[in-house]
Amino acid sequence: DLTSAGARTATVFDVRITSAITTWDEHLSRPVLRITGADVLTTLANKVIGAEPWPTETLSTRLARIVDATDVDLSVVADPVPGAMLLRARDVDAVGLLDLIRESATSTGAILWPSAARGVGQFLYLEDQRNRKSLYKLRIPLHGNAWTDVNTRTNQLPAKALLRAGVNICRDTTDLATEVVVRWESAILNEKQELEWATHEARATDPERVATYGARTLSISTQLTTQAEATALAVHYLAATAPGGWTIPAITLNDALGVVPSGVLMSTLDASTRIGFPLVITGCAQWIPGSPNIPVYLDGGTITREQGHWIHDLTLTRATTASHSTTWGEIPAHALWSQFPNITWADLSSTTL
Repeated sequence: DLTSAGARTATVFDVRITSAITTWDEHLSRPVLRITGADVLTTLANKVIGAEPWPTETLSTRLARIVDATDVDLSVVADPVPGAMLLRARDVDAVGLLDLIRESATSTGAILWPSAARGVGQFLYLEDQRNRKSLYKLRIPLHGNAWTDVNTRTNQLPAKALLRAGVNICRDTTDLATEVVVRWESAILNEKQELEWATHEARATDPERVATYGARTLSISTQLTTQAEATALAVHYLAATAPGGWTIPAITLNDALGVVPSGVLMSTLDASTRIGFPLVITGCAQWIPGSPNIPVYLDGGTITREQGHWIHDLTLTRATTASHSTTWGEIPAHALWSQFPNITWADLSSTTL
């Protein structure tokens, strides 16, 4: 929003105060009030609901039913793909409200984000991570070699706005999976002609990963009702747990340095826009992998306010997602194989045109 003075405002936090402690600060020579607040997840964790058995229905319908069963004034929004996935019928006898929402998110591969916005208040957003586009571009000239580079139209954050001390850039196999097993359920009649739910498995395996890293299985229990949706979810998780991705779990933005673009600062502060916010860190030192320009997505962090400035400890993941990557049909007709001597299949799987 723009105020009458032309300044943009952001909803950084929207919480319920849970405690307030007053103490005397010798350095400031004044009393200081320290306030602790809890967001909507804490409120939901203390809510238990009961209802008549729910039928098989889409995630969006299930979320609306969950909200209707409680007295909490809350909006829950899901992206279209997970929102259209079917969840099996369910008994609801004294079940935790937050548990219901979390199991629905897990069943559809969505990321659950608590958020808030002016005029809306607190809400939950179930993000489809497959909507995130790779921020690398494939460039194919009429003549000469093709190459990949960073999409410079993305929000840019100068490296000079980040503190060099304490930077961690990690690449490990902690979250690596070579096989993903997704459990789904179908309704059957037992010998007594009573309705029961039978459990099935859908698998996605990468033989090359198995040969290199051994058996590393990720098992996920869901309420999905079809083999097709369970298989698609297994493929998604297998792609999301591929080896080799760099993450930046510790890097600090400080607007006191005076070079943070105002639009980027406000977008990373605002609870409704910082969710999976795409960024390109520009002007990085040579020791940082991928320098000088590194495309990333903002996946969390800690925000503090000190002496009139915002300090944001960012948690970033590299934007090498395969979602919306370049397909065969998109390659221009004029492109020749001889133009791709330095580009691998891995490059093509994480770039867009």
